[in-house]
Amino acid sequence: METDFYSRLRAIYDGFKKEISVLILILAVLVDVLPDGLIPSEAEQEIQIALIFGLSLIMIGVLFEILNMLQENSNRVTTLEFTDLSTEIYRLIQNEREINIQYVAVAGISGWPILANFLDENDAKSQLHKKKVNIEIAVIDESVLGMVEKSHARYSGVTNTVSEINKIKDRIARKGYNNVNIEVYQYNYMPNFVGFLVNDNYLFSTLCYWEIEDGTEDELVLRGGRRNYIVYDKNDGFGGEFYIARFKGWLNFIKQKYPNTDNQNAYQTESQQEVIS
Repeated sequence: METDFYSRLRAIYDGFKKEISVLILILAVLVDVLPDGLIPSEAEQEIQIALIFGLSLIMIGVLFEILNMLQENSNRVTTLEFTDLSTEIYRLIQNEREINIQYVAVAGISGWPILANFLDENDAKSQLHKKKVNIEIAVIDESVLGMVEKSHARYSGVTNTVSEINKIKDRIARKGYNNVNIEVYQYNYMPNFVGFLVNDNYLFSTLCYWEIEDGTEDELVLRGGRRNYIVYDKNDGFGGEFYIARFKGWLNFIKQKYPNTDNQNAYQTESQQEVIS
């Protein structure tokens, strides 16, 4: 019975919290402006202290409710549809002076155009004017596309992706954007995840996985980046810092194990010259 009474009282308090706060403020003002002598001075002081104390308790309660809401939200898994990636990444970088984006993909067919827009001086989302722009991209090597079996055809577009990246690199260099650096790496193992890491603080990532192709009985197909992404924040309560570290670990492995395409070309050129000489 006491529990029911307390619950009803709490419900009334929660429902009229704002009104109670306003009423306390009005009473505090009235006590202060009433003619002298109407209320004994000692009683007036005690009433004001009680009103201020009651209002303080309400404010503290509201602050704790806000804190609890923030903690609950930070522990929730947030997902983002692929179609919203460009807008969300742009929101994170539009006011930054320096930009660092690391992108791991299978073929980069759907993800690279997002970055290409940031590198287009005619695009509304262009970041070429920023103090420093560093973009690192890792995609699968064409030589090992056989590993993805019947998915080979859909991921063979990686050749075109790398070609487009190099074209944009050349165009940016010709136009004198010395503030922009683009690195491309090609790995030769089975893809395990894809994602974008923005300024070391925000990660959008999703797993690569195998599933039976629609309309077939047992034909497996490798799914890549055009899926919902899990959103991690380095300061969230969901382990964002942990997953960002795992992402950076894999990218560091790719960078150390496989030279970027410029280094590969330079190495091939040097080797050819040695053979000729």
